[in-house]
Amino acid sequence: MNLGQMIKLARIRLRDKTPPYLWDDDDLTEFANSSVSEAVMRTRMLQTQHIQALPAGVEGITLPFTVLEPQGALFLDHSGSSFNAGSFTVGRWYLISTPGTTDFTLIGATDSIAGTVFRATGVGVGTGVATLCNETPLLPMSQGDYFSARAYLRATPTRPTHYIRGYLANTLIIYPPPKDAGTLVLVIRRLTTEADEMVMELDEPVIPSEFHRDLVYWMLAEAYQVHDSDKIDAGAAARYEAQFDARFGKKVSARAEVQGRRTVIGSDVKPQVFGGSIRQSYKY
Repeated sequence: MNLGQMIKLARIRLRDKTPPYLWDDDDLTEFANSSVSEAVMRTRMLQTQHIQALPAGVEGITLPFTVLEPQGALFLDHSGSSFNAGSFTVGRWYLISTPGTTDFTLIGATDSIAGTVFRATGVGVGTGVATLCNETPLLPMSQGDYFSARAYLRATPTRPTHYIRGYLANTLIIYPPPKDAGTLVLVIRRLTTEADEMVMELDEPVIPSEFHRDLVYWMLAEAYQVHDSDKIDAGAAARYEAQFDARFGKKVSARAEVQGRRTVIGSDVKPQVFGGSIRQSYKY
């Protein structure tokens, strides 16, 4: 469903199909975006990729607060061999060194600028050159294991091997710290952002389509909580919120969410597929 269809369905259930409307489109759009955010917060269903540059010697990094929990990590260094367009290996990570005439956006990159890291989706054509990245999957480790093994880890080569949830919310420890600058690729569960909000009638929610119709329950609950004698209906609001709860789970309290962000990473984290690209500055 798109935003226009969600608003139409909400109006049918609100018995508000004829102008002048009790609830205007702007209000229902706000309720629709609130519904998506609430569903994502409760289910943590929005999984995506977060990629950022990792400077040499840096152990701790801060993640955006939209990141709920990391699911897997990959460290890339840029010390591999150079390859010409036409000889890239699909599925491998590269750093663009010389764009040339190659349109790297056709093979997985976000742009064709030197310094962009990308996962190749094709062999490429043209005169572009890219450096093959060395890939190291990072293993999850609990904070307890990290402290007990720290002396051992310090004696190992300074290429990262593990990632650990940091001491503060939304921080991550990469250990050992990288000797040389590289790129960190994370598979994460995240919250919605402003970029995910629906503003046009044909925009669709960022969650899977099988849940779109259920989002209308929250829209109705919000609509019936408007403090206006013609709109407010506490009983109807409670009924529709209960239907939303049945589909997406109970509302998460702020206290529980803060505690959840502090939870250490356990050994049950499963490997994930990595793909995407990022532009970063890099000295050759």
